[in-house]
Amino acid sequence: MKQTVLFFLLVLSLSLFSQPKKILFLGNSYTAANNLPLTLYNFALAAGDTITYDSNTPGGYTFQGHSTNATSLAKIVSQAWDYVVLQEQSQMPSFPPAQVATDVFPYATLLDSLIHDNNPCSQTVFYMTWGRKYGDAANCANYPPLCTYDGMTGRLRDSYLQMGDMNEALVAPVGVAWKASRAADSTINLWSSDNSHPSVAGTYLTACVFYATIFEKTPIGNSFISTLPAARAAFLQNIAHQVVFDSLTTWNITVFNPQAAFVASQNGYEAIFSNNAQYSNAATWDFGDGTSSTALNPSHIYAMPGTYNVSQIVTNGCNLFDTLIQSITIYAPVLSWQRANTLGSGMNLPYLEEYWGGNSAINYTNYLDLSLLPTFKDDIALMAEMNMQTLRLPVCFSAWEDGVAPYDIDSTKYFAAIDSFLVWTTAQNMNLIIDFHHGRLSNANAATEIPRIADIWRQVAQRYANTNPEKVFFEVYNESWDVDSTTWRIAANAFASAIHAQAPQHTIIVGGSDWNSISGLQSLYPLGDSNVIYTFHFYAPMIFTHQGATWVGNPVATQGIPFPYNAATMPAMNPLISGTWGENAYNTYATYGNVATLASAVAAAKNWSNVHQLPIYCGEWGSYKSFIPNDGSRCRYTEAVKDILDSLEIPFTYWEWNEGFSLFDGVPAINNLSQCMADIWGITIINVAEPIVSKVSIYPNPVADRLHILVENAANTDMFILDMTGKQVFQAQYTSEISVKNLPQGMYVLKVAGKSVLFVKE
Repeated sequence: MKQTVLFFLLVLSLSLFSQPKKILFLGNSYTAANNLPLTLYNFALAAGDTITYDSNTPGGYTFQGHSTNATSLAKIVSQAWDYVVLQEQSQMPSFPPAQVATDVFPYATLLDSLIHDNNPCSQTVFYMTWGRKYGDAANCANYPPLCTYDGMTGRLRDSYLQMGDMNEALVAPVGVAWKASRAADSTINLWSSDNSHPSVAGTYLTACVFYATIFEKTPIGNSFISTLPAARAAFLQNIAHQVVFDSLTTWNITVFNPQAAFVASQNGYEAIFSNNAQYSNAATWDFGDGTSSTALNPSHIYAMPGTYNVSQIVTNGCNLFDTLIQSITIYAPVLSWQRANTLGSGMNLPYLEEYWGGNSAINYTNYLDLSLLPTFKDDIALMAEMNMQTLRLPVCFSAWEDGVAPYDIDSTKYFAAIDSFLVWTTAQNMNLIIDFHHGRLSNANAATEIPRIADIWRQVAQRYANTNPEKVFFEVYNESWDVDSTTWRIAANAFASAIHAQAPQHTIIVGGSDWNSISGLQSLYPLGDSNVIYTFHFYAPMIFTHQGATWVGNPVATQGIPFPYNAATMPAMNPLISGTWGENAYNTYATYGNVATLASAVAAAKNWSNVHQLPIYCGEWGSYKSFIPNDGSRCRYTEAVKDILDSLEIPFTYWEWNEGFSLFDGVPAINNLSQCMADIWGITIINVAEPIVSKVSIYPNPVADRLHILVENAANTDMFILDMTGKQVFQAQYTSEISVKNLPQGMYVLKVAGKSVLFVKE
């Protein structure tokens, strides 16, 4: 279909160029002198173009005169002219602007209307004339600009350009060409002996300008030279070419022709096309898949995803066309929607992100205490018991790589931790989100940091490429902040590409800039990847959720802030927050510290999802419990946000499991939930007895053959050895010495008497 349409246009355009152009001249003696219409006819014929023409050019005639002249009116309606040339009396457009606005412009518009009433496809051409050789002496005293050639020519130029713009008409810049000729070679006299009308050279230059204006072709090299010497004719041809083609838009040449333009949006497999073309009234579309349409603003449903070259051909119905071809890519967001719907409610577990436990001098590479790892197996089981569908696992990958491109990660030391969580979440049928936490990307280091992070993701995605893509997700970066939205989108696309090059079936998760805020999400244009879930974090209002948090600094120094706002229990403002954003947050808390404001804020994220037809999920929300008043505020806030997210069907992972934002009053355990927290999460509290914990010692560590164990109160105690995935590889009743000779090299956990101890098998 596309080739057929374009072939039709080619044939049509060739036929149009071969047809004679019909031109009517309405003017006076400036047009009649030396027979300008005939000169143009001969010039066009020499170039292989033909015109048919007619004229009415009574001496001294004005636009007003032509508007009531029977001959002029009859000629206008005599046929469907392609062009009608209008030339005003030589002085009137140069008069003061107010006078021109009264005596010239209304009649120019009237004639233009009469022309288009006869034929809507006719193009009006205003014939910009020239100043008299020595200025207009008769009117000089009344209007000083007319005292010189330059002043008169300038006024004529301004008036004719204004008429062109007012009437969306062409302007033949004859006066400008005369001025350019005079400046380049003043020996060529363009005026006749009266210093007003054109000489033969002046008419020839005028014809050159009209040919370039109407035919949009260069006059250079034309063999018709009238009665002029060949060199002079060539000079004038060059002048006309320079003036017309150096400023096409100034003379409105092609400006009011059809201009194709469109944008496409997507809703699933449906593309919606918005026609933004100008000066057109019809369009033909080729959708690039063998189908087409003639609707002005069509929509089209594609059978499958892919990249399609869409052609838009627009016309004004007057044999003028413009074509625009743009590639659009149709993605299939169905998969990411389906997977987003499985995230449900979940939890962040911060164990692998707490880099501050390491030594800064060695880039925190020793921060990870793997001896704690086995304790989290029971935590994952407890999350599943609490009906958590998803574990978000923030990881400080920047402390894992070796610091030298391509930034290798010691898989034995580090990936074992993620492997363990993968085994445990799989056993509980939970989703696992592997999140790149604590990045240092900024505008200043983007050129080097983007490739570094992409290299890390290449390794991570390669490691987990064979995991179940329905259950394992990759979150490209947590809370970008020192980077603008444009650079961040470039970075996110790079990370997504690195991941999908290794694990093309897995869904990735991407947030906006500005700390993954809702405003950052709103400023994010979706990536060029369909297998994406978009995320945001929600901690509003920060002065409540982070009160007393030292890492945020002075703005949250005020403690004891209730939720919702309660004037009676609101504490005095801590002086430390004065002059920070916290002062404004404190002063406006009465406005923003309520459920309705929270709901409105989250609804903005949902609206982004609806507009872009893309899935979203809330990766973090919660409140720092240490300094919130013990009046039920934390339960009220938690209930409010959870209800909002649930009502908008936005899946989430709560921040966080076992530390300052934890739901629990103590270590994670059902009986450490307050009654209100249990009610919010739909959990029944039962009393669970705490296990007796004994002291355990082992040696040597690392061990090659025999492991010695010393346990207090070890009577009738079983002991187990687990590998780093949680798989049991040994079980026996307690004994003080066991052989580990046959175990493969690696890290293991000894569990005995309620304690877990990490050891290394050499």
